[in-house]
Amino acid sequence: MGAGLILLGGMMASGRELSVSFPARAAKFLRPATRIRGLGGYAAYGTAYALASLGCTLPLFLAVVGTSLQVDGLAAAVGQFLLFGLGMGVVLALLTLATAGFGDSLIRLVRPLGRHIGWASAVLLWLAGAYVVYYWLTAIRLL
Repeated sequence: MGAGLILLGGMMASGRELSVSFPARAAKFLRPATRIRGLGGYAAYGTAYALASLGCTLPLFLAVVGTSLQVDGLAAAVGQFLLFGLGMGVVLALLTLATAGFGDSLIRLVRPLGRHIGWASAVLLWLAGAYVVYYWLTAIRLL
């Protein structure tokens, strides 16, 4: 698991993307519904955002939950999964409110930071993978 996380981090650092085409297509399909005012439009916006952001958050999610599963077991991994979901929900709620309040000017301000997300994800995957490898090498007393 640790070696896999390290390899995945290397792949992302080389410029390749870990992408799944279904979420992007589903988000594009929901785009017209996000323009509707009211609860349905907000639900469509949240769903489309979650699907579109899956490509950015999947590596971090795999690092957090994968490391927890390998090191602490299934119960801890389920806890990490729930906490990750809660954290993403809070981020989504704050971004929705900020976008509603500030509109396109906020998007233009934050967009340049997007190019650094791939590298940050790669570094987190390297660190998580190295920790898992180190943990198991010390657990079986090779180090």
